[in-house]
Amino acid sequence: MFGVAALAMKGYEQEWAGISEPLAASFSEMGYPFFMSMLVDGEHVVDIGSEAGLDSHIAARAVGSAGHVIGVDMCCRGSTGARFFD
Repeated sequence: MFGVAALAMKGYEQEWAGISEPLAASFSEMGYPFFMSMLVDGEHVVDIGSEAGLDSHIAARAVGSAGHVIGVDMCCRGSTGARFFD
């Protein structure tokens, strides 16, 4: 399962995260890294295995302009998607 339905099953809230339909469609159902706590303004994050950048996108919204997010992935296809949603 992919997209918005898969996001909902894992605990993502589409309205809360401001997830666009194309970005939601990139979700590959790997997990939900925010289940223990949400990031706060000013934190620095490294998203290892960021794929198309969904979690990096959510993290960037959470940490705001005072924070910093770096997404790292070995797959070239995923990294181009992350740039697209920047």
